[in-house]
Amino acid sequence: MNAGLFALNVFQGGPLWSFWPMAGWGIGLAAHGLATWFSLNGDGLRDRMLKQEIDRLSGGR
Repeated sequence: MNAGLFALNVFQGGPLWSFWPMAGWGIGLAAHGLATWFSLNGDGLRDRMLKQEIDRLSGGR
């Protein structure tokens, strides 16, 4: 998406406006990542999810 906006901006000419959507996208992505990271640290959820994944990959043994 961002590459398309940048290409459109370059082919269209004029001032570099494609930076602003990319900056907004990056801020949103960082906020979502932090929210996900901090929500997994509560009440042992991360450990439970990790154990479930290990059990699933080992065939339930």
